[in-house]
Amino acid sequence: MRYCHKCGAVIDESKRVSFRDSCNKCASDLHSCANCRFYDTSRSNSCSAHVEEAFPGKERFNYCEEFEFKNAEGPSKPGTGENSKARESFDKLFRKK
Repeated sequence: MRYCHKCGAVIDESKRVSFRDSCNKCASDLHSCANCRFYDTSRSNSCSAHVEEAFPGKERFNYCEEFEFKNAEGPSKPGTGENSKARESFDKLFRKK
C-alpha cells in the first residue's frame, strides 16, 4: 500500500505518480523525497539512491528521475513508534512535580 507522508491517505497504487501530483485529501505534493523509498535522512542529500543533486524542501515536489513511491504497512498511529518512546523518556526525566 502507498500512503501520503503528510496525512496518511491511501494513494491509488495503479496510478503512476507524476511530478506535479498532489494528495486528494491534504493537497501535499506526492512526488517528493518524503514519499520516496530512497529517502534516508542518514545519507548525503537524504537519499540512498546516490542522487548528486540536492533537492531542497523534502516534502515539496521535485523532478528526481530516481523517485519510487515507498510502500508501507500503513500510516503510523499517534502514540507509537520511536518518537513517542523518546517523548515518554523525556517526560519521565523532566516531569514537573
